[in-house]
Amino acid sequence: MHARFSLYYSLRRFGSMLRLSVFVLVAFSLSGCLGSAPANEPTTTPKRPTATPKPAANGPTATPAPAAPAEWTVLVYLDGDNDLETEALADYAEMATVGSSAAVNIVVQFDRISSNEDWDDSSNGDWRGVKRFRVERNKKPVKGNQLADLGELDMGSPRTLADFASWGIATYPARHYALIFWDHGASWPGVASDDTSDGDMLTLPELAKALADVQKRTGVSKLDLIGFDACLMSQLDVFQAIAPFGKIAIGSADLEPGEGWAWNAWLRELANQPPQDAAVLAPSIIKSFTAFYKKEKDPSVTLAAFDLAKINALAGQLDTLASALIHAMPTAYKSIGKARAHAAEYAEGDTDISAIDLGHLADSLVTAKLDPQVTSAARTLSQMLKDARIAAGFGADQQTSSGMSVYFPWKKKNYDSSYLAGSPLTAKTRWDEFLQAFYKGGKGTPTRAQLAPPQLSQLEASAHTLVTLSSTIAGDDTADVYYFVGAADPANPEIVRILSMDYLYPPGAQPGDPGPSWKDGDAVELRWPATSWYLSNGKAVVLAPLAPSDYGSTIYSVEGTYTSAKTGTSTPVSIEFAVEQGRGVLQHMWAFDKGGSNNPRPRELSPRAGDTFTPDIETYNTQSGDDSTLAGQPIVFTSTPLVLFESPVPAGDYVLGLMVEDVAGEISDQYADVVVTNPNGAILPPAP
Repeated sequence: MHARFSLYYSLRRFGSMLRLSVFVLVAFSLSGCLGSAPANEPTTTPKRPTATPKPAANGPTATPAPAAPAEWTVLVYLDGDNDLETEALADYAEMATVGSSAAVNIVVQFDRISSNEDWDDSSNGDWRGVKRFRVERNKKPVKGNQLADLGELDMGSPRTLADFASWGIATYPARHYALIFWDHGASWPGVASDDTSDGDMLTLPELAKALADVQKRTGVSKLDLIGFDACLMSQLDVFQAIAPFGKIAIGSADLEPGEGWAWNAWLRELANQPPQDAAVLAPSIIKSFTAFYKKEKDPSVTLAAFDLAKINALAGQLDTLASALIHAMPTAYKSIGKARAHAAEYAEGDTDISAIDLGHLADSLVTAKLDPQVTSAARTLSQMLKDARIAAGFGADQQTSSGMSVYFPWKKKNYDSSYLAGSPLTAKTRWDEFLQAFYKGGKGTPTRAQLAPPQLSQLEASAHTLVTLSSTIAGDDTADVYYFVGAADPANPEIVRILSMDYLYPPGAQPGDPGPSWKDGDAVELRWPATSWYLSNGKAVVLAPLAPSDYGSTIYSVEGTYTSAKTGTSTPVSIEFAVEQGRGVLQHMWAFDKGGSNNPRPRELSPRAGDTFTPDIETYNTQSGDDSTLAGQPIVFTSTPLVLFESPVPAGDYVLGLMVEDVAGEISDQYADVVVTNPNGAILPPAP
């Protein structure tokens, strides 16, 4: 949701490939369920009232005496002490369209922030610190409606979480309890980022510690539902941490858009039919979520619910697979590498996340036809994951999703050593040992996949002329093949400006194929119509270097910098477009910061009229071999959404390139020069 993790430049991966290829450019003289307990099982009730933290002196408390048990108490850990404050208020307002009742308590611990940033929200009393509310219908989170004002607390502290959940359960007893985390999510590094506390967040060990404390203090053996309205939290590592404390978990394996869950829809359904257990509530949350984003025409979403009682067995099967892969590694590295290279990846391109779809990986290993132990372990893992999933909703671009990810950086340099202590999966399985064996297996692997010297159809072209650059692959360990188009900078012919990069597809490839299957001797061909991509606000037009989000995807992104007209603050962003037939429709704009923590933290940003976007342009000096990123021409946001479109390039000198990447991530490339004579084409502005 709120892009609450911690991403995502789709050009990062491509940029690193280009840096490996600079030496080639120098040679050119460019002038380019478990539900509730059975009926006969007694309902667990809290052991005793739990002390409420003393309210701050500046705020009254209105904490009521424990009430008669309701059907549900929904505890929302609403962390808006960061750049999601506006979204937090919006979701609170959604909750208030339904409000609490005798049957359903909606209880919120809400942390806000005061900031000079343009995302700071001054509405609803503009308070800061932590307050508690029982959400009432049509009432706002203001002083007059609060239960307690606790002052400034660290929402990234396990004690803060344990105190809230224990207090909420004791004060609002119910037959069923849901605990939902609302904030930035980062997969195994944790959830709930508190900017006022230097970006502190709940790590998985801290999350488990807090939930164990709640279990001990309240006597509630397991929460009925643990949910994450946050990015990237549907990961086996996360579910392993919370499995002893809950029955069902819900989370997104990928980034979540800014609106997050459809709180008004699923809470209304719960209010209308409160005696439902978690096995009924979880699908309701997912159904309302996917329905909302289908209406919004957003194909990127994914949300799934899993039976936490089956997580330990699932982790045990991953351990079996890891052991089989370690044993097979000496001879199977190539096949395992291809499975990893083509695995569906969430927060695509962000090597800090490296979250790949667990089910897709398992199915790819089955297809790879490795030794019987690997095949059997992978097939069983895939089936067990399906059995553990009780509900799922996927957008059109997530049809291969299993709903759960696992940490698997492709290259050793991207592996985070803190993973060993940060994830409970490393203590219970050999998954981390497998990762180390995989990196060792690929260490020093020479680039076997090569490209033959290319053939260029013509040295000169004009608008809409198809220029063909063709070659042939030698070697059987190709993971991916890409093309690259560059142009000589008008102000300095020695500088090559990158216009676009994209995947090329194997002969006979079909839409929906799980990944490319390149073979030794396959033909590779780029057909370039002498065009490039541009952004327009309806008046101005600027160059837009473009890259895909993933193999086979219609989602492409333009990286750059967003600048607020109000504060002058500049933020790195990635703007996503759904591209079809030479035009792109704006989908999301993800902004990135770390909020004082070590983890990248994206959020969806809504552009305001008057603010500007400046595209990044990757450049390479053909004389020195240096690479850099220059600022392109800025474009101003207006009331009309930005449009991406394809149009002829201006006259000038260009370079076309083909690149083949092997399973170890090494690059082989071939290039050729092209001169475009196009007097009527758009003029590429010089870099500032």
